[in-house]
Amino acid sequence: MHQLLRRKPNATIALLILTGTISPVIALQDARRANPGNPSSLEDFNAGDLSREPNQRATDLVAALQISLGDWVADVGAGGGYYSMRISELVGPDGKVLAEHITTAAMGWLNARAKTDDVHVRRHGSADVITAFE
Repeated sequence: MHQLLRRKPNATIALLILTGTISPVIALQDARRANPGNPSSLEDFNAGDLSREPNQRATDLVAALQISLGDWVADVGAGGGYYSMRISELVGPDGKVLAEHITTAAMGWLNARAKTDDVHVRRHGSADVITAFE
């Protein structure tokens, strides 16, 4: 390195500046870990959902409902909207998912999840109506 400084000082300085600029950017990208306990991003929700498929067989459960395009489906006890979001994809743009939960916190999670999944949520009485692709 010492010989490089004597031969090409400008290249060495540029390399040091570049290294000093890129390293913090990479560190910041790795700094945010998924937070399934208080989800606010798609990564947070996905991290919280990892155990659902093997434990609940969610794919089999949703398939057993035989949901079709245009159906209207109620998700009572929707929680954070795990099934509501999956069902909204199945009912498509002409269908509706009526999602309801007893706590306002869960409805807040549902609305946050809807934003990350890019679905439309409309308030209807005490429930949220979720429509995909609207």
